[in-house]
Amino acid sequence: MKIGITKNGTLVEARKADRNEKYFCPSCQQALKLCSEQYKKNYFAHQSFTKKQGYQPKGETKRHLMGKKKVIDFFNQRQISVQTEFYLPEIKQRADLRVEIDDHIYLVEYQCSPIKLKEIQKGLKSI
Repeated sequence: MKIGITKNGTLVEARKADRNEKYFCPSCQQALKLCSEQYKKNYFAHQSFTKKQGYQPKGETKRHLMGKKKVIDFFNQRQISVQTEFYLPEIKQRADLRVEIDDHIYLVEYQCSPIKLKEIQKGLKSI
């Protein structure tokens, strides 16, 4: 993962991260650790990730994270219940947001790259 967030909500690129700072996942708010390897520059990884969760968190671009944060802020400002990184085990995929309005549940995907209509339809059938 290339981007982490500080406890005060600042997005930080892993390559600019301070090893003494604590970082969290902008998507699920879980604690991150700053990692580096011999041939790989700094990156963030979930501290408590297990494969039993059903998916491997993927790095999201800064553009995607910033857009998703704006959508989350939109719902929060209106006191609408919003949950990030909602996992759909039937299709082994996660939606960026799960929003509940008047006892109706909506899945919201903030999309910065192309997605095929068949993938969307497959996801809708599992709800």
